[in-house]
Amino acid sequence: MHAVGMPHHSVNLRGNPQQSVKLIDLTTKETIEEMGLELAHREVFPDALYTAIDEEGRRVVYQCRELNEENHTASLEPLGCDSDLSTQPETDLTVASRVLLTEPKILSTPFPDARIRIRLHWGEITSLVTGYQRLKRQYHLTCTNPYCSGYHLPLKGKSCPQCHRSLRTAEITDVEQKITFPTPYRTSYEAPVLKIELNPGVTTVIREEVARLRKNLTDRYGDNIPDTLKHLWTSAPDWLALHSMGHQLIFAVPLLVLSSRSDVNFVVEREDKRSVGYFFDTCDGGNGATEAIFQNLPRLADKARALVEACDCEYGCPRCLTQHGCPQRNEGLNRDLGLFLLKAIGESASSIE
Repeated sequence: MHAVGMPHHSVNLRGNPQQSVKLIDLTTKETIEEMGLELAHREVFPDALYTAIDEEGRRVVYQCRELNEENHTASLEPLGCDSDLSTQPETDLTVASRVLLTEPKILSTPFPDARIRIRLHWGEITSLVTGYQRLKRQYHLTCTNPYCSGYHLPLKGKSCPQCHRSLRTAEITDVEQKITFPTPYRTSYEAPVLKIELNPGVTTVIREEVARLRKNLTDRYGDNIPDTLKHLWTSAPDWLALHSMGHQLIFAVPLLVLSSRSDVNFVVEREDKRSVGYFFDTCDGGNGATEAIFQNLPRLADKARALVEACDCEYGCPRCLTQHGCPQRNEGLNRDLGLFLLKAIGESASSIE
C-alpha cells in the first residue's frame, strides 16, 4: 500500500472518511444516520430534499434547514411520506497528480503503434457542490419507445411524431428551478490516483470503431437514433471510450481484491486537447483499490469484459455500465465502445516505461 505516514489510522474497514456529519430530525431531535462530509455536501445542503427509511420501513422525505460543518450536523425537517419534488446537486470534481509512486507501465495493445500508459500517483481529489436543481415529477403524454428520440419527452396528440407509436401517460421529471450557491461546498482529500493515457495509435482505432458503430446504428434506425446512443455523435471518441471502460472496470474490482465498488471511482478530464482517465480511491489516505487496478489492469479488464458480455441488456444498464455516484452523471457512456477498449487492454503486453 502506497501512502503518506500512517493514513489507515483514520480509515475504517469500509474505506469511509473519519469526518462525518450527523443527520438530525428537527422534530424528534434524534440522529437519523451519519454520512461522510463529501456525501453530505451532495445530499443535505440547505433546502435539499433527502429521503430516508424510518424504523417501520416507511419512506420519509426531509428538507434540510441547516448544514453546520463546524458541529458536523445537518438539521432536517420531515415533510411526509412522499413528495413529487426532489433536488439534484450540481457538482464538479478535479483530480490532481502530486507525486509519482512507482515506475509507469506501457501496455502494448494488439493494434499497430497503439499503446496505453498508466501511472500511479499520490494525488489530491477535490469535490465542489456549486448549486442544485429542483426537480418535479409530473405525468405527461409521451412516447414509451426507449429507442425513439421522443422517449419520455412531453408530447401532444395521439401518436409520436417520430416513431408513430401511440402516446401513453407516464411520469416525467421536469427542472423547476436552478440554484447557484454564492460559495461552493468544497471537500478535498489525498489518496492514490491512477492516470490512464492513450497514445495517438489508440485514439485512431477508437475513432475507427466509433465510425463502425455509427454506421450500424444509422442502418438500423436511420435519423431516429435513440437518445441513449447519441453520445456516439456528440462526445469525443477517446472521452467516450475511457469513460465507458472506467465504469465497466469498477464492476469487476470486487472480483480481484477484497473491496467494494464504492471504494474506487473514475473520472475523465480533457488535458492538452486529449482525454485522460483517472481512477482514485474514495477515502482519505487510500484503501488499496486503485493500486490493485494499477498492478492487475489487463487481468481486471478480462474480468470486466466477461461481466459485461454476460449481461443480457443491449446498450448498457445499471448492472454493467451506469454507476451510482458517477462524477459525470453517467453522461457519455457506450457499452460496445467500452468493451472494445477492455478487449484491447486485456490482450495487451505490459512493460516498464
